[in-house]
Amino acid sequence: MRVMMALAMALAPVPVAAQMPAADAPACADDAALPPEFAAWRSAERVASATEAAVQLKPGQAVDLTLSPASSVAFAAAPERAAKPGTYAGMLAFDAPRDGIYRVALGAAAWVDMVTDGARVTSLAHGHGPACSGIRKIVDFRLKAGRHILQISGSEAPIIRVMIVPSPE
Repeated sequence: MRVMMALAMALAPVPVAAQMPAADAPACADDAALPPEFAAWRSAERVASATEAAVQLKPGQAVDLTLSPASSVAFAAAPERAAKPGTYAGMLAFDAPRDGIYRVALGAAAWVDMVTDGARVTSLAHGHGPACSGIRKIVDFRLKAGRHILQISGSEAPIIRVMIVPSPE
């Protein structure tokens, strides 16, 4: 009998309180502070799928980009990291108005490549966005003034928030 009771207790569901996140996890307010350069992050407009970099992204503009199955995207340059099957991808054209460092912010996990004249640009830094901002990832690139292609791949989400801003220098 004792063995059966011990087994029943071991198989009993875990109390809800034990499933809750740790008490030290940050609580997020809807109005968490954003750095000034990301002020437009929360006012994104929806943009249709970009499989051939036809969609133009302006510096400081946030968009919710509808991605396509990665296998259907004709990348400007092969992504540095191959997309896993079943993931989503897309591209955006971006005109840098001046030479400098530009920061790419993403609202979900994905791989980012910047392409200039058919060649990938090496990133300078990777990091996370401010706590509670909704910015999951920030990648910095040094770019010359002119046309660039932002490639996003390996996203498990079919829609991703994207923003490019000049780095405050």
